[in-house]
Amino acid sequence: MTGSRKRCVYCCDSRSSDIDHFKPIKVDIRSTFQWKNFILICPECNRCKSSKFAYGADGTPLLVNPTSVDPWEHLVLDVDSGVMAPRFKDGEYDRNGEYTLEVIHPVNDEATVEGRRRSAERYIDAAHHAMEDGDTQKVRRAFVKAVAYDEFGLATWFAFREGGCTDPIRQARDAYPALWRRFCTLACRQSLNSL
Repeated sequence: MTGSRKRCVYCCDSRSSDIDHFKPIKVDIRSTFQWKNFILICPECNRCKSSKFAYGADGTPLLVNPTSVDPWEHLVLDVDSGVMAPRFKDGEYDRNGEYTLEVIHPVNDEATVEGRRRSAERYIDAAHHAMEDGDTQKVRRAFVKAVAYDEFGLATWFAFREGGCTDPIRQARDAYPALWRRFCTLACRQSLNSL
């Protein structure tokens, strides 16, 4: 989840200059040297996280670990504002999403939200161009550029989640299946490169 520029696994807005334990040593000293317990995180998110680590009723951690769980399973994006919110399902908010946003509040700090909104805007602009110009090389380059400059991992949101149902993204998806397949391939690559 850090991407090619080594962004924080949570806010994606800051450089991940700290190596932290997902499960704090204070909670489980046995996890101190477990490779899968290390995450790259920015100092601000690390300070917020500290040793906060709650468990749900089923005994699993409430904090989302973006290195092993798809955060979109627990969070949703308001494309217009760039704000992240807990996913609403079965009549209630996702507890993992709620807890993660409570603990790691820099995810919705003003600068991060603005960066996420601008990244989403690039995808929307590319889809607008597709609806105006068709499936052209210029439009394909616009999608490639949107993915290349996306530091927030939004490509998978638009390709495989609710973002694909927002207009004009949905219109471009329905009108140009070949373009959409290419975009989904780029989104998959971005997701794999961020691991």
